[in-house]
Amino acid sequence: MYMQVRAENEESDDDVFGSSIEFLAEKKEMERRYDEFKARLEKLSANASGSVSRDHEPIIEVIVIAGLQTLKYNMKVRAGKGFSLKELKATGIAKKLTPTTGISVDHHRRNSSLEGFQTNVQRLKTYKAKLVIFSRRACKVKVVDSSLEELATATQVMGHFLLIVHKKPTIELVKVLEDMKSFRAYDKLR
Repeated sequence: MYMQVRAENEESDDDVFGSSIEFLAEKKEMERRYDEFKARLEKLSANASGSVSRDHEPIIEVIVIAGLQTLKYNMKVRAGKGFSLKELKATGIAKKLTPTTGISVDHHRRNSSLEGFQTNVQRLKTYKAKLVIFSRRACKVKVVDSSLEELATATQVMGHFLLIVHKKPTIELVKVLEDMKSFRAYDKLR
C-alpha cells in the first residue's frame, strides 16, 4: 500500500479549519442569530397585520387621469402615475399624508392643460370628502382625523377608487333642410 507522509512544515487539518469545538460554537452562534432574526420578522409581520397606524400600506388607490400625447390619441385619457404637487396643493392635502391615504404622487409630473388640472383636483376633492381617517390613539385626536359619527358609519373599500370612465361623444341627428342642401362650402371659402 501507498501511504502519504506529511512533511513537518505542513499545517495539520485542525490548524487550517480550526478545531471542531470552535466550529460547533460558531455554528451555534449563527443559528442563534438566525432564530433572533426570524423572530423579529414574525413580530413585525404580526404587528403590521393588526396595526391601525398610518404607517401601513393603503388598501385603496386613487387613479390619476392623464391625457395621451400624440395627435392621434390626444382626445383619449389613461391612468396616470400619480398626482402632481400643484394638484395636491390646490386641494389642501399635505405631501406627507399621501402615502398612507392611498394617493400616489408623481414629483416629475407637470400640468400642461387647465382642463386636466381641474379634473384631477376635482377627483382629489371627492376622494378627500369620502375619506375617513382613524386616529392612532383614542386619547389623542388630531385635526386630520375624522369625527366619531363618520367613524361609526365607515365601510372598507378595496381596490381602485374613482375609476376612469371613458365618455363616448354624443351625436345629434338633424333633419337636412333645403338651405343645407343648397349650401356650397367651396364657394363660401373662396
